[in-house]
Amino acid sequence: MALRTPTPGARVASPVSDARTTPPRLRMPALVLLLALVAWFGVCYRFALVSLGVAEAPAAVAAWSDLFWLGRWRMFTDTRPEHVDLLAEARVAETWQSIRLAEFYPSVRDEGPGYLRDDFLEHPKRLEALAAATCARIPGPPERIRFTLVRWPKTLGQVDQPRDGATTREVLDVPCAGARRGEAILR
Repeated sequence: MALRTPTPGARVASPVSDARTTPPRLRMPALVLLLALVAWFGVCYRFALVSLGVAEAPAAVAAWSDLFWLGRWRMFTDTRPEHVDLLAEARVAETWQSIRLAEFYPSVRDEGPGYLRDDFLEHPKRLEALAAATCARIPGPPERIRFTLVRWPKTLGQVDQPRDGATTREVLDVPCAGARRGEAILR
């Protein structure tokens, strides 16, 4: 097959205006839609922090929080290849007692606990705020609170997910009086 040379003055299809790309009249609405979607997911993330008491709801949209539940859904926000759990313990009267964080901060509409998101776990100020809020909710004022992070691989195709090969790391150990002032011992 021989290559044909275009005749002078003939229209040649440009790869930039190929028929398979977005038509020029729809490019601006598509860009606006994409930017609106990015802003929507940003507000959804902010509402996920609000449920933990770490952030305040944006004033302009606080009354419409139900519009943002889909963006907080775990399917869209948890794409890790491993499971993560944050264990909490409080020291009350010289003994360490286990705390069920899920009872203090329940998940809404299957969005999953916001404190298990990677950017929350890696942010010391957010962990300190969670520690302070947890200290305030525990009856009989605790002396200290500590958080331990547990990670284990997901087993695909299996409903039960045993904690085989789990690794643990202490991420925060703070006196409750210090947690209220924001002074933490990070490890």
